[in-house]
Amino acid sequence: MEISILKESDIEEVSKLIEKTARTCFVIYYPQKEIDAVCASLNYDGVKKRASWTHFYVIKEKTTIVAIGGIGTYGA
Repeated sequence: MEISILKESDIEEVSKLIEKTARTCFVIYYPQKEIDAVCASLNYDGVKKRASWTHFYVIKEKTTIVAIGGIGTYGA
């Protein structure tokens, strides 16, 4: 397992992982409209923007991103 800072080459895969997770796990907690909004806001451009003002990490198992994490001010 490898933990590293997000690279631009990771952003597409990260965005897809966020969408897959939101659409799989959030459906029992949130209305579809909110899930769609999260997915739209954390598309490629959204992840890239968020990574510009947070410490954004990816966790890889071999070459596959299996988890992500960020440290920053999310209320700003």
